[in-house]
Amino acid sequence: MKGHHKGTTPLLEIPYIDIVRDIIVSDPLHLLFLGVFRRLLRGWKEGKLSRIIKWYDEECGIISSFLKSIKLPREIHRQIRPIEYQPHYKGSELSSFFYYASIVVLKKVPPANAYNNFLILFCAITLLSSSVYKNNWKVAGTMLTNFVGGVRELYGVKALVSNFHNLLHIYEEVNHFGPLITLSSFPFECRLEYLKYLLRGGSKHIEQFVNRILELQDFVFYKNENVELYPALKKRKTSCDKDLHVRSDFVLQNDDHNGWFLTKDNKIVRFRGAVANDEDSYSATGEVLKIKHDFFERPFKSSHINIYVRNTNDLEFENIVYSCYRMKCKLIALGTGKKGEFVFNMHYTCYTRITM
Repeated sequence: MKGHHKGTTPLLEIPYIDIVRDIIVSDPLHLLFLGVFRRLLRGWKEGKLSRIIKWYDEECGIISSFLKSIKLPREIHRQIRPIEYQPHYKGSELSSFFYYASIVVLKKVPPANAYNNFLILFCAITLLSSSVYKNNWKVAGTMLTNFVGGVRELYGVKALVSNFHNLLHIYEEVNHFGPLITLSSFPFECRLEYLKYLLRGGSKHIEQFVNRILELQDFVFYKNENVELYPALKKRKTSCDKDLHVRSDFVLQNDDHNGWFLTKDNKIVRFRGAVANDEDSYSATGEVLKIKHDFFERPFKSSHINIYVRNTNDLEFENIVYSCYRMKCKLIALGTGKKGEFVFNMHYTCYTRITM
């Protein structure tokens, strides 16, 4: 404990808790998205990290046009606003920007050394977000150390605020508690609105919460006993089309932003429809991309984290049937600006559920 505090606190008396090791700082929402990534975006946009590295109006226009063109899948409910709204970005916008848009759009604006250093952060966080990559977590920890060193070299010592320092603790905490996606405070933030409506005045908040909870306990709420079974085929409310619900967080539709998935043998498939099996289950029919390439080669090949680039004109138009059990994860397709060329990125909500 020495070196971590100057005095004593009653918290030290709590049994079975190491106040240094067991208090998490690696919450992706506050440390990464609202912390490090927002600071980087603001620094690049306004030149506050370095006088040399600053986006001009033309570059901001390129980024905004790209963000406006993005069509995110149905599981993501908030669209990323243009870059001029960056000071008002919500955590969910920054999350989608980081996981999906960043590696494509930031490549379009200089300088290259800032982009390459950011790629180190992106790859490290992607590895640490899923237990699938557990064998590479130690490598990811080293990459975060290299990223922080790159920040110091690019922007100077003054840029190394506490959030950048805390990146150095992520590997240790992920190794102790589990992947980043399970340490996120996003689910709790979503409940803040509910808690706010429990308050009736501006004082004695704790007492108000307790009183409202006690009042709610006097009511009997009947739960719906129907259990959703997956996979399932469901008709859309707004059309006659039917969607394949592989899981609650994995829905395939026959359109460009919900119609791509990756198989366990790493084939990219464009979903076209679903067929019923004899065992009361469903399979997907679709077209396979013939060839795919790595989107980047460094710090390692992007295919190691299921990111590919390919022209959609190379689809095999013969429909092939894939069982839901052969699917690895849903993919998000983002256009690069070249005709028919897309970057395919793994849907991060599947990080805790994918199988290799």
